[in-house]
Amino acid sequence: MRVIFFAFLTGFLLFQLYAVLGKEGGSRSVRSQKKKQAQWRRAFKETVHLSPSQKASKGKASSLASSDEVSEAFLRAYPSFRAEPFLKGAEAAFACVQEAYMTHDLARLKELLTPELFQVFQEQITGSIQRGETLERPFFELKSSTLKKAVFQGDILYATVEFVSKQCLVVKDAQKKIILGSQDLIKTTLDSWTFSRHASARSSKWLLADTKEHDPTCLLPT
Repeated sequence: MRVIFFAFLTGFLLFQLYAVLGKEGGSRSVRSQKKKQAQWRRAFKETVHLSPSQKASKGKASSLASSDEVSEAFLRAYPSFRAEPFLKGAEAAFACVQEAYMTHDLARLKELLTPELFQVFQEQITGSIQRGETLERPFFELKSSTLKKAVFQGDILYATVEFVSKQCLVVKDAQKKIILGSQDLIKTTLDSWTFSRHASARSSKWLLADTKEHDPTCLLPT
């Protein structure tokens, strides 16, 4: 799968896209944000390392039928797959990956990304560090996560999740001056992240393989 790394996590390009997004006001306590992120991190650790049998016990009791979103080949390769526990882990990863990117935590990212995508992230972070830039997120709220597609190709399982979130992001230069974004500007974003794992692997851990940011005009009014 061709790795695509769009503006959502890439410094300047991310905020250049802000010009076409809608503006919304709002505030959220730092304590509340940190508490929710901590909950996501715990959920991510509990979910992505579960064995297929454990996932089945924690998921819905009924079997998951194939559909336009989940292919028959995917279910044959991973019959114990359940969307609910998987999405909880995906939500945790959505928060964890972004936090690690903003804090330049390469060790953490290496555990969450495929080698190909990690290389892209690493290059972006190295460039940001060399320029003395920092990325901050005063506001973040995940609104929804939806399993959009699950396929089996070769020996690899791929599951794509669509995230709708509200965020406020700013880029600061080496002098801590805001050069892009605004602390008072909250944007609604629509992202698709694709997770992958080897069907034959002993570990049931999913890794982030691909990220895409969609045109925000396709979002329904909230």
